[in-house]
Amino acid sequence: MTRPPAEAPAWLAERLAEERRGGAAPPERWRALFAEGAVEGQRNDAITRLAGHLLARRLDPLLVLDIMQVWNLARFQPPLGEGEVVRAVNSICGSEVKKRGLR
Repeated sequence: MTRPPAEAPAWLAERLAEERRGGAAPPERWRALFAEGAVEGQRNDAITRLAGHLLARRLDPLLVLDIMQVWNLARFQPPLGEGEVVRAVNSICGSEVKKRGLR
C-alpha cells in the first residue's frame, strides 16, 4: 500500500512559487527572516538565502560574513558552529563570483 507524498511546508511552497514567478521575495520577507532567525533543520538554508541576497546586492563579502555570524549567535536555535557559517558564506561567495564572471 502506497501513501501519498507529504505536503510541502508552507515556506517551501511559497519559495517555489516565487521562483516560478521569477520574482524576488519582498522586503517584508527578508525582514521577517532576519527577525525570526532559524531553528535546527532550517539554519543552513537561512544563512544561504540571506547571504546570497546580500551578496547579490554587492555588499562586501567580509561584511556579509560578519552579519551572518552575529545573526547566527543572536537568532539561531541552537547557533551553528563558526566554521559552518564560514563555509556557507564562502560557498555563496563562490557562486556569486561565478555568476558575475569574475573567475
